[in-house]
Amino acid sequence: MSKIFLIEDSSFQRQFIEKVLAKWGFSCVMAKNGTESISLIKETPDIKVLFLDLGLPDIDGLDLFARIRSETTYQGPIVILSAKNEIQGLEKAKAMGAYGYILKPIKVNEFKELLDNLP
Repeated sequence: MSKIFLIEDSSFQRQFIEKVLAKWGFSCVMAKNGTESISLIKETPDIKVLFLDLGLPDIDGLDLFARIRSETTYQGPIVILSAKNEIQGLEKAKAMGAYGYILKPIKVNEFKELLDNLP
């Protein structure tokens, strides 16, 4: 079973995404903030893809993106989860090497298409 890592502060979004991923045969490791995410990433082998919310309460999502790349061994795809008003953040994330992004509210068909097309 492929592991998906999700960093999202909204409990509603975490529960929704976990249910959808389980339905598709993925296991999900979740962090609700940036502080806990770094240690969890270090402890979690075989992550297929990491989904990162830009609007976290404790750290800027772009700063966390950089920390993930510099402080962990995870070098796989990072997909940004973002509200529509964070377009500048999406552009910066893409320049930093983000694989892609999904706008909230999440559309299940777009989410599935992105997962199906991962390298």
